[in-house]
Amino acid sequence: MCGVELIPAICPSCGANLSLPGDIDRAHCLYCGTQIIIDHSKSHSVECKVCGGFGRIDICVACHGSGNCTWFVSSSAHGNNDFTSYMAYGNNSHCIDGYCSACRGSGSGSSFSSCPFCGGTGKCPRCLGNAKCTACRGLGVIPGPSGSWVCPGCGGKGHLYGDPPKLPDLSNCPDCGLPMSSEMFFCERCGFVKGCPRCKAAWPKGSLMCPWCGFKKGAKL
Repeated sequence: MCGVELIPAICPSCGANLSLPGDIDRAHCLYCGTQIIIDHSKSHSVECKVCGGFGRIDICVACHGSGNCTWFVSSSAHGNNDFTSYMAYGNNSHCIDGYCSACRGSGSGSSFSSCPFCGGTGKCPRCLGNAKCTACRGLGVIPGPSGSWVCPGCGGKGHLYGDPPKLPDLSNCPDCGLPMSSEMFFCERCGFVKGCPRCKAAWPKGSLMCPWCGFKKGAKL
């Protein structure tokens, strides 16, 4: 994003929602003319990692929000009379952690032939080994100004202001009631997310990733 950064504000007199330039100390409400003093000590912001600063998202239809590669292919091994490969691997394969599930990443088929599913590379031919959905780059969402949903990470603002919210002090999961220790970020029973294990910020309800650092739910540290 280019130009002067705009800071969201609310007029203390008429309550209007405003976007004020971040490079000035004072401004006036466009609706009632009230003078507004801008507090720069609280105005520093970071771009929301969920929506990329747009404030709107769509769930990726290719991976249904999982962010994982969805490659799946039916082999023609049996059609090419390669019955040994067909009997050994079946007639289909899919991406598993970036690799071909049929040959388990070896690239080798039966009878000294190449795997009929990945062509002998051992890697998924769609994601080329990174295991991420190629449509959304593993994010699970498609950020954009015309998205159908308001971003749950930033609430539609596009930016996050101030310091990351601290982890809530929970003794039990609010969704299923399972006891939670201070070291737990995810509920082991229902998957409730308390906070981000990477940056230790509180996790916005309904978000697929941490809006502060971009850590994706279910990813490995």
